[in-house]
Amino acid sequence: MKRSIRSILSVITLSAVMLGMAACADKKINEPNETNVTVSVPAGYESARGGEQEIPDRGTVGGYEYGVMETGTDGQGIRKNRGFYVDTLDEPDAPYFIFVCSGEKSSGGYEIRISDVWVDSQGEITVVVEETSPAGDAATAVMTAPYCGLQLVQCPESVKVIDIYGNSFSDISGL
Repeated sequence: MKRSIRSILSVITLSAVMLGMAACADKKINEPNETNVTVSVPAGYESARGGEQEIPDRGTVGGYEYGVMETGTDGQGIRKNRGFYVDTLDEPDAPYFIFVCSGEKSSGGYEIRISDVWVDSQGEITVVVEETSPAGDAATAVMTAPYCGLQLVQCPESVKVIDIYGNSFSDISGL
């Protein structure tokens, strides 16, 4: 009797897990805002793209020298959380890094990349990111945590991170 109850509970639990994974697999990361329009550079801001389709790998915007870092999916430590954080090395004249994390994902194929960097007249940096999800059933069944990064020569006055639809990322520096 106990064995059949365990078997039934095991089947129910496994079914619930599989249904949950299937429901999450079709969920989109980038949900467009009400207008279905991507953000554009606000008045008074300077853009790193400068009218180009893609952001240059290195350059200067609003007095900040920057370098776009390679993206990754390693999922270690703080990168499992969705948001951004600013970090530096414990050395004199060390560069500053802004890491933007999509959070932990249950499959491969998710990506995040820096789409643009804006700087206003007060020195506030806005990093604009684009997230993509896997196409169809091509995703591998492995836990990932996509992230991207921006390297700066000097510490920014303040940082804001948004996606291409204007949705804000939380500052997770204190985690």
